Amino acid sequence: MGGLRRRPGAWSALLALFLSGPAPGAVAGGLPKPVVEALQHHRLPADSLSVWVRDVAAEEPLVDHRADVARNPASTIKLLTTLAALEVLGPAYRWKTDVHVTGPVRDGRLEGDLVVVGSGDPLLVVEQLWRMLAAVRARGLEEVAGRLVIDNTRFSVDAEPPPGEFDGKPYRAYNAPPDALLVNFNSLDMVFEPGEGGARVWTEPAVAGLPVRNRIASTTGGCGRRVLRFAVSGPVAADAPPDVALPAVTVSGRFPRGCRRWSFPRSVLPPVRFADGVLRALWTQMGGRIEGGLAIEPLPAGAVRWHRHRSPSLAYVVRGINKYSNNVMARNLLLTLGAERYGPPGTTAKGRRAVGAWLGRRGIEASRVRLVNGSGLARETRISARTLGQVLLAGERSPFQPEFAGSLPLASLDGTMRSRLSRNAMAARARIKTGLLDGVRSMAGFVRTAGGRTLAVVALQEHRGVHRGGRGTAVQDALLGWLLDRK
Repeated sequence: MGGLRRRPGAWSALLALFLSGPAPGAVAGGLPKPVVEALQHHRLPADSLSVWVRDVAAEEPLVDHRADVARNPASTIKLLTTLAALEVLGPAYRWKTDVHVTGPVRDGRLEGDLVVVGSGDPLLVVEQLWRMLAAVRARGLEEVAGRLVIDNTRFSVDAEPPPGEFDGKPYRAYNAPPDALLVNFNSLDMVFEPGEGGARVWTEPAVAGLPVRNRIASTTGGCGRRVLRFAVSGPVAADAPPDVALPAVTVSGRFPRGCRRWSFPRSVLPPVRFADGVLRALWTQMGGRIEGGLAIEPLPAGAVRWHRHRSPSLAYVVRGINKYSNNVMARNLLLTLGAERYGPPGTTAKGRRAVGAWLGRRGIEASRVRLVNGSGLARETRISARTLGQVLLAGERSPFQPEFAGSLPLASLDGTMRSRLSRNAMAARARIKTGLLDGVRSMAGFVRTAGGRTLAVVALQEHRGVHRGGRGTAVQDALLGWLLDRK
């Protein structure tokens, strides 16, 4: 060192250059080496992947690979929907489901109609519905001489595509349509259990008037020989008259006697017909009676509110949306944004407008985003990794950062990340929202590194077959592992 002559500032400049250079395992200006290796191993082209990573306290990204390419983000777009909702509506926002009567109640009997008015509660599951009806009955109402009237005019969903248009599977629970009176995500579980003389089949929740035909053969052998088939006799159109009979659900196949109870979810009815069937079944189970049929119409003038049910807070609701990637909850949330921001009825167009206005207030270019329905269940949804990264940074700076970050799945612990990175001792430091469609694998969230830095990370990948065999997942996990290990 004695022969080294240093100009003022030269040593500090050299040190800064050394510290700012690429970390071991990184490809300068591109992808980390483990990610490149995972792509090569699974025969996926590098240009099918966009990655953007930035320290939330830094100005420049750590990784910036094709970050401006607009791609389908699948369910990671829910981060935009939920963050905008938290900031526009507030984390304490609650939906209200009102029950009205149109006549006097004498000796427990309503001489009129029972009217249920929905406001879009995404979490009106059976347990909440039971509480609502129990409160109605606690005031002394047991029998309804008139009709069950459902008012779902808070939303207008006429422009929404029919369930199944997305992938030709209209009865899958992830395709359930939104509605202002959304009961139990508009989904039921088909439940199977070995029984005397064959398998027992029922639905949870029970749906009044829904025929379930059991054509299952009981067989011997292990549960691996289980084969079940599901069919609906014919769809009921969303605009069908209320007196149209419900279709029959038929389950067939074989269910070995050695199997334990097993179930799968399905969405088989339009939301109003499903809500009617579940409400009637619960009311009957409670010992009540509704004599009239179903009417779908606005709240009649002169009706008296009998009870108001309030949903859990929005802060709680967004946990269900993001941790478990619930599509219909996200769609109801977007419709709620539209109704609250621009007045009822809520529509997806109004919801998109509300999110676009929020993006503008946060300095994020709204023209770079195509939101469609807020859930990611659409082939036309588009956003770049950089823009989605800007949404994450807005969430990190938000006054509601704890509610937003707390809604993301924890790697190896819960939600859609429960089984990911389980061998990595640092895994729980990753809060990651995932996305999956045919040909799409995506993730976005935050990573707390071994050195204590918080990184915002987005990875969007589109390629034929990337969703199969864990191919896209392996690429994402390689990136997450590399980030978790950084000092």
